[in-house]
Amino acid sequence: MAVRKRKQATNELQLQVDNDKQFRCLVCNKEFKCKQYLTLHIRRHDDNRALHCIFCDKTFKENRNLNLHIRTHTGYKPDKCGMCGKAFISVSQLQTHYKVHSGEKPYVCNICNRGFTSTSNLKVHLVTHSNESGQEVCEICGKAYTTKSSLAVHRLTHNPKHEKTKCDQCDKTFLVKYRLAAHKLSAHSDIRPHKCSHCERAFAHKYQLNIHMQKHDKKFCCNVCNKTFARRAGLEIHEHSHTNETPFECALCKKSFTRKDSLVVHQRVHTGERPYKCSICKMDFGIASVYRNHMDTHSNDKKYSCSKCHVTYPRRDSLNHHIHKIHKLEKMTDI
Repeated sequence: MAVRKRKQATNELQLQVDNDKQFRCLVCNKEFKCKQYLTLHIRRHDDNRALHCIFCDKTFKENRNLNLHIRTHTGYKPDKCGMCGKAFISVSQLQTHYKVHSGEKPYVCNICNRGFTSTSNLKVHLVTHSNESGQEVCEICGKAYTTKSSLAVHRLTHNPKHEKTKCDQCDKTFLVKYRLAAHKLSAHSDIRPHKCSHCERAFAHKYQLNIHMQKHDKKFCCNVCNKTFARRAGLEIHEHSHTNETPFECALCKKSFTRKDSLVVHQRVHTGERPYKCSICKMDFGIASVYRNHMDTHSNDKKYSCSKCHVTYPRRDSLNHHIHKIHKLEKMTDI
């Protein structure tokens, strides 16, 4: 019956006019003030008029929406901000961007009263209030931490007035002084007093050794494939691979993920947020690991050393590639 009504509405454009001279859709009863708007609306009910993107599998009901979508593939951004030069694929995106310069934030969170320039940014923010993992979540970017102290340090990254402390032996900067001291011991000192009792690895700090020791004590076992993990959280994430479960869903595009941090990174595609900014060349990044690798390109300090053959690299990913290819081992412990 619904299909018959759609065909009747789309093929014959039978219009109903009420006392206010408004045009009504026969499928959903939505009303319009002119025939042109109703005609455009009716196309949305016609599955046979789908417009296909030549780059991906997405379909659209209107040419305008298809053309805007194609710009996401071609990179064509005709609408440029007259204040900062940043370009956008549509006028609506540019208008939302102008609020960054004006300071206008009309969309307010009903939980913490924080304002946002667009509804999409507000939706992404609301995810941070629905945390069920027991972790401490940053209300600004959604990044999660296991302790309040770690979150407190992270929040300093969002404070433009906070001055970082610079290392006097390299170009690295730190939010707090104790992290600078830890960096000097790890990167600029050969002292490694904390040795692993199971292998030859040694560390500058006790917490680094504790993290490493978890690799030797994998007490959480998967009931399906018997793979073991050092942490329960790692096991829970792994179990999703057997059930194909992706519990963390994007509120904007419905794409889902096995991990919440993956969802947070993905949502930056919608918001355009790039929270990691290089203090040297001013490039910004949406992913922390990409930012860290970029920062290493500014340094000649080969701080990542292979524990097997002692060859050194300026970047962590280069060392991980070496370890995997030459020694056939897993990547180095994240310290």
